Amino acid sequence: MELSLITPPAFVEYTELLPGRFCIGSVAMGNNNYRDFFKESAKKGYRVILDNGAFEKKLLNFTELHELACEIGASVVIAPDIYGGDTQESLSLSQDYANRFAEAPYSLMLVLQCAPRQILIDEMIEGLPSFFSWVGFPRILAHNLYARQTHCSEQELLRFLLSADLQTSAAFDELRKRKIQFLGLGDELFMLPHFWWVDSIDTASLFWQAACGNRVTEDGFLHTRISRPSNYFALTRTLDPGFEDCLEHNCKCALEWAEKANERRREITGNLY
Repeated sequence: MELSLITPPAFVEYTELLPGRFCIGSVAMGNNNYRDFFKESAKKGYRVILDNGAFEKKLLNFTELHELACEIGASVVIAPDIYGGDTQESLSLSQDYANRFAEAPYSLMLVLQCAPRQILIDEMIEGLPSFFSWVGFPRILAHNLYARQTHCSEQELLRFLLSADLQTSAAFDELRKRKIQFLGLGDELFMLPHFWWVDSIDTASLFWQAACGNRVTEDGFLHTRISRPSNYFALTRTLDPGFEDCLEHNCKCALEWAEKANERRREITGNLY
């Protein structure tokens, strides 16, 4: 399991505390230093995943996304999708992008979306187009699938239900022939071993909570808001002197729990692939 840290542009060097590289497209379009960091990361051999900006409500158009991906040398591009929207409409948008750039020098990720109580998860993963070699699961997907019927709003508990449903689905083996991304890390790092089948996860919470002086507890809990603030990417270097120590602690703890997920994956599958 590869973790990636999402930081404001002013702190992009702290991305190196975790092994993954996750670039927010809409931020890269407006910040040269941020964009150049990921360009250099790609040159150094890191797998750079380029996000389409839908979560920030700044979805890049097809041409912008493709040209940016080529410029920074992205390995994976998240195809345009409709955040929390209709499953088929979102899939059609992603397919249109895939068809337009069928010869693109990067892999494509399909992010599964659905409106509240719209569809069952096993219906979503059956017959996914083969040209999407990655599949992304946003946090809102678990919320829209399970929150109303369970009267629960805790993100990682809802993801646990998602994980349980997936692993009992007849299509799970086909799904795992692709790479799997969880979009956003929640409060309970101790839940990571249950997500042994996930290849990578991005997170802003480790940085944001460090900026607020919050540390991961010994039992793997992070007291956090569900979403980073709207001005997250505008943060500048006016943070508390203890911030860096707090961030390093949070990232270290996250890596330890991710390694527990790797251990479980080895037990179940015999390898990490």
